[in-house]
Amino acid sequence: MPGGLPARNSIAAEPYFQENANIKYIIDTYLPVAKTMSATGGGTFPALNEVDGDGFLMSLMQAIWQGQPIAEPAAAAQSHLEEILAD
Repeated sequence: MPGGLPARNSIAAEPYFQENANIKYIIDTYLPVAKTMSATGGGTFPALNEVDGDGFLMSLMQAIWQGQPIAEPAAAAQSHLEEILAD
């Protein structure tokens, strides 16, 4: 687990983490005050599920990878995204 930080305090207490000065410094200094990115977001973005899970962006990427002309797939993706965000 080179460079990884432990997810539990019991693991952080193990010699692997305590004997590495750099990792120990991070554990002692930053982890007590660290927050996840979502903690600062002030809520969720419900439309993200539809954006990420719908598949329209994957269709756009496939069209790009296949070398198809981009205008039509991009317009369709943009239209679909605007529809999702308008709700």
